[in-house]
Amino acid sequence: MLKDELSRLNRLIQSEKRFEALYDVIIRTDPDKTAALWLDAEGNEHRKSFREFDEDIRAAAALIRGRIGEQNEGRFVALMMENRYHWPVAFWGLLARKRPPGRRYRCDDATIKSPARPLGS
Repeated sequence: MLKDELSRLNRLIQSEKRFEALYDVIIRTDPDKTAALWLDAEGNEHRKSFREFDEDIRAAAALIRGRIGEQNEGRFVALMMENRYHWPVAFWGLLARKRPPGRRYRCDDATIKSPARPLGS
């Protein structure tokens, strides 16, 4: 296990140092490995694999892309939520939102733009 993690770290060090490379190393290296494990309010255990995490990020990116729209390009977004499974999904979804559906999602370096009003309004 440590050998696998060191291999991931080495690949990241040798990468272009972009969010895209970080995403590939974290998410796509071992898609069946557990990405998240948590207990709900009733004490039930839940887990998601990196494959499921990637699917959730793609869905979040599509939702965010639809809510933000082109008219809000160039604005900033704040991500404020509890530190739970959905925070990293939203984070990577924001980065990946500019890719059209059906293509391999990659995260643009610092292309985080947002709506003029909160997403829920």
